[in-house]
Amino acid sequence: MDLLSDPKITEFLVRNNLRIHDTGKIVHTDSYATPVSFYAGGDEKVYNVEITESRLKMLAEIEYALVNSLRATGKLDIHLTLVKELEEEKRHRESHETVLNAYESYQLLLQCRIRRSQFSTKLSDNFS
Repeated sequence: MDLLSDPKITEFLVRNNLRIHDTGKIVHTDSYATPVSFYAGGDEKVYNVEITESRLKMLAEIEYALVNSLRATGKLDIHLTLVKELEEEKRHRESHETVLNAYESYQLLLQCRIRRSQFSTKLSDNFS
């Protein structure tokens, strides 16, 4: 999936007034890990990001507060493990069509169950 076709990414860019430029470069991220994020590896595009100083400070403060909160509650390791697992799952979906099909079917099933549950709740509220 192209980065800019991801609605979460485009919303983040708009909300934070960021501009990105594809450098055309690809890097291998197998050994790239920081205390707050972990990339399971693979080849990734490299982007240049235009950001105002005030927005950069704000995002750094949010990230700092989040990491310190997770660290203080002992949940940082759990968070890093979850992020790693989600990234690995995404990589499998992108590289294996059968995994993607199963994931999409499961998402559809979950949406149907949620809607049915909401309908049942509304129905029971009407008769109570």
